[in-house]
Amino acid sequence: MKFPQPWSPGRLIAVDHGSRSVKLLLVQGDAGSLRVLDHKIVDLQEEGLLASEEIQRHLSGLLEAWGDWPIAITLPAHLSFAQILDLPAGGETEIPKVIEEQTGRLRGFSNSPLVYDAVALKPYAKLQKPYFITIAREEDVDQHIKRVTAAVNEVRDVASFAAALVNAHLQLQAGIRNGLLVDFGASVTVVAGIREGQGVFASSFALGRNALADALAGARKIAVSEAEAQLRSQDFFGPAHPLPALIAVADNWLDQLRKLLDDARKQHGDWLPTGQPVPVTLSGGALRVPGLLEYLRSRAGFAFALWPSLPGPAETLRLSDFAAAYGTAVKAFRQPQEAPSLLPPPLRAHRHHLRQMARANVAAMVSLILAALLLILATWHKASLLVRKRGLTRKAEAAQVQVRQLETLAQQRDLAFVRHWPLLERQERTLDLLHTLRVLQQSRARHDFWCVLLADSESYSRGTTLPTVVTNRFGQTNTLALAEDQLAKPSFVIELCVPSQGDQALKIVGDVVSELRKDPRFSRVDSLPVAQRRALVDPKVVIPDRHFAVLVDMADLGWRNLFQTVRLADPLVNGTNTLRRPSGWP
Repeated sequence: MKFPQPWSPGRLIAVDHGSRSVKLLLVQGDAGSLRVLDHKIVDLQEEGLLASEEIQRHLSGLLEAWGDWPIAITLPAHLSFAQILDLPAGGETEIPKVIEEQTGRLRGFSNSPLVYDAVALKPYAKLQKPYFITIAREEDVDQHIKRVTAAVNEVRDVASFAAALVNAHLQLQAGIRNGLLVDFGASVTVVAGIREGQGVFASSFALGRNALADALAGARKIAVSEAEAQLRSQDFFGPAHPLPALIAVADNWLDQLRKLLDDARKQHGDWLPTGQPVPVTLSGGALRVPGLLEYLRSRAGFAFALWPSLPGPAETLRLSDFAAAYGTAVKAFRQPQEAPSLLPPPLRAHRHHLRQMARANVAAMVSLILAALLLILATWHKASLLVRKRGLTRKAEAAQVQVRQLETLAQQRDLAFVRHWPLLERQERTLDLLHTLRVLQQSRARHDFWCVLLADSESYSRGTTLPTVVTNRFGQTNTLALAEDQLAKPSFVIELCVPSQGDQALKIVGDVVSELRKDPRFSRVDSLPVAQRRALVDPKVVIPDRHFAVLVDMADLGWRNLFQTVRLADPLVNGTNTLRRPSGWP
């Protein structure tokens, strides 16, 4: 069983099984529109199909040729009953109760379980909650479905003949708001009324094409089959060879249509114009009788028109032959599954079961596709990891070569750093010293003091300016060591003498310290504790009680961090005259 899938357009086969012919349509629904893929008309008399079993086998072969698609069946007019009901406030929940009350007075309907179809209409006239109700016996629907097919197909929907005409009209002729839809069939004429774009009544009368054949056979004293052949080949309604018996049947048909229209106007109000012809869309097998349509158009009271033609797969499709089948397909595609339907409950359950199986199959198929995709992705991922691993191996080997080269270059760089470090360090100390002297000179211009000593903190603490010499250093004799104090930022000790006395002297020293702290080149300016002071100045140049010492730390400009890890290598580990690569070098 095939079902409309989310990724593909849905298809179904619409079947209009009449007493004389069977119309079949293969329809595809795609994005709200319908497209006819194929069509067939089976004339039961020409094919010699008289028994129900023969008809069923023939139809089964035609359906199988199109594929195992769901089917939608048109119910003949005499098997259903339609009525407009104005429901109470309960709405659709009251429909079964109202149907039971209405059908209790109808003979034959109460003897079998009923199925019904309900279409909500817009309020009109005095009706506030009108519903177009179609009622049929479940037994009649089952028997008609068995006439079409005995295979276990999904029956998508069952539509009454009048409802099918209304749905076809709404799909193709939505611009015609009022009028009649008439099907001139073989033995029955079905009439549906359209008011403001919605079906408001449905009826039928027992007069059709068979009456024309019987009248021709009686007038010419020939067999009905021969009369049928002459009726298809000759025009008995034209002025050349008119046949009064056939004209009488056509006039009788028009009288029946007028009577039915008058009854509809009394029941549903006069919604059709009385002073001008009533628009009528005509369909049915009787239209194949030559001259009949022209004669009906020549009579007053009705404006007969044919259904529009549709593009077919090979030729233009005359919808006048397939109006009911096309409307059945429209209803099957548009009606929700939960809505009331003429489909018997067992077939609804079967349809629901088939759809559940289809969903399960789709889910299983999606799972298989996902599993296959996962396997493909996993295989691709493994292959890509293998290729990546090989690439990383080649890069690691190249990186090792580069590391060895970098180590050699780093050793050369470290040697250059060690060789030029004293020059850089002395240069920075000289610049720091000159800057400190300039700042002190500027401060002395504003305050009364004199500077008696300016020395770097290392020399001040040792009491001498001579560098420390390391001898016998494992192959490196008489070389300068990069000690921690050499790598530290420079600092100076300033000794001042203030001629003022008491608090005035302390204030001058405090102002000098504050001014020095404002300089960005100094990171810390503070008084030197007495325990750290050294007697390096000649007492003759100072006043004992007015002698002060200030410690000034220079700001770190950041470049020293590049060289803080440059050290002479340990000769016990790496041998003499080798350098360790700076780990802090970016």
